[in-house]
Amino acid sequence: MNDLAERIIDDLKAFSADLLQTGIDTRGRRTRVRGAGGGASLVHAIDSLTSLVPRLLRELESVEAPTRYVENVTPIPTGATLSRRPADYRVHDGRVMPRRWVKMVPLPESSPRALRWLLYLLDRQRDLLIETQERTEKRVAEALAARRGRSVWAQADESGLRTMVLRLQETRSRLRRAMQSVQRAAGPRPIPTHLAPSPYPPTQAWVTLRRLAPGLIDPQAVLPVHLVGLLDPETAMADLPYLYQRWCGVKIVETLSELGWELRDDPVGAIFLGGLVTFHRRGHSIDLWVEPRLPRKGRHPSGFKCVRGDDVTPDYLFVTPGPGGPDAFVLDATLLTSTQDHVAKGRYLDLIELENLVRIAGCPIKRRPKIAWAAAPIVAYHGKTLRADGAIGTVPMNPLQWHQDPLSEWLADVARHAMAWSLVESAG
Repeated sequence: MNDLAERIIDDLKAFSADLLQTGIDTRGRRTRVRGAGGGASLVHAIDSLTSLVPRLLRELESVEAPTRYVENVTPIPTGATLSRRPADYRVHDGRVMPRRWVKMVPLPESSPRALRWLLYLLDRQRDLLIETQERTEKRVAEALAARRGRSVWAQADESGLRTMVLRLQETRSRLRRAMQSVQRAAGPRPIPTHLAPSPYPPTQAWVTLRRLAPGLIDPQAVLPVHLVGLLDPETAMADLPYLYQRWCGVKIVETLSELGWELRDDPVGAIFLGGLVTFHRRGHSIDLWVEPRLPRKGRHPSGFKCVRGDDVTPDYLFVTPGPGGPDAFVLDATLLTSTQDHVAKGRYLDLIELENLVRIAGCPIKRRPKIAWAAAPIVAYHGKTLRADGAIGTVPMNPLQWHQDPLSEWLADVARHAMAWSLVESAG
């Protein structure tokens, strides 16, 4: 894996490991990072554990439990002791001689401690899954509102989002059935324990479980390592654009926070699946729409729509107060570094407009975005305008050589616009 991908993964993990999970891209396809839906690594871990449970139970039945034995009467003295039953002796030539011996044979039954540890691992997955399911359902509801549309891509988006919730529900049912199987084998009211059994069952399935256990107990700790292994040279460029886009979202949130703008809700869900993040400062506000699907027909909560085609989905759409109505600012992330590709981001100036006409000097006009810039991993200490009026340009955002000033200056302009026109509206 290249250094750029590794730095992005590290930064996303530091902000929220949820951002390393699989999501959907703007065209309705899932990203090619393995796994599916919200909590992808958790679902994968639970799938691995529940599929292992039948083998774990079968193998325990053949493992000797050293704390429980049964007496076995045998005519062979090897490995046995003298019996205490008179019937096991006989008189021969005036001497009492044993004819049967007693051998203590371990019972081939499941180890209670092993089952209690297995229940602990299953309980841990249940707690994590419930938390993930609640969080994902909320995020999906918000993303559906932001990405709703009539195009085939919008329908694919909706299907992908709903599949996330359905996958988590199915995983929860599968986990419940596995827990019931272990509880039946463990007997009445088994108490889970975080201590691994000692001696540990030496069979293949139990050895596999011991290898999986660290990730089952703390999946966040191993997720970045797991993802690093998946981003090999053949697939890195297929997955990296979506991780880079999220990384840009993280830097936007962090930079606006440093500029004094506050968040009232967790931004991770919107950065992960799309949605609204609202920033507040002394009575002013900025709406940041992450991957909003702006339809040509129908209304979007942002107030903006697509001019031609079925819909359009910029990465980051900032909506602020403006003269006579809302104004929009677009920042679209790309790993491409050529000037031509960055100029192409200016297409949003012609693709997006406010649904309602606004009046300036008494004349009705269409409100288009003020600017549409690219965010790209180039190395520079300032932004670069690519059109004389500054409506198109590039914000340098290189994870390997991160300089915050260009993004901070770009966002400061957006913030000044929001504050200036919200004061005008208040005065009006």
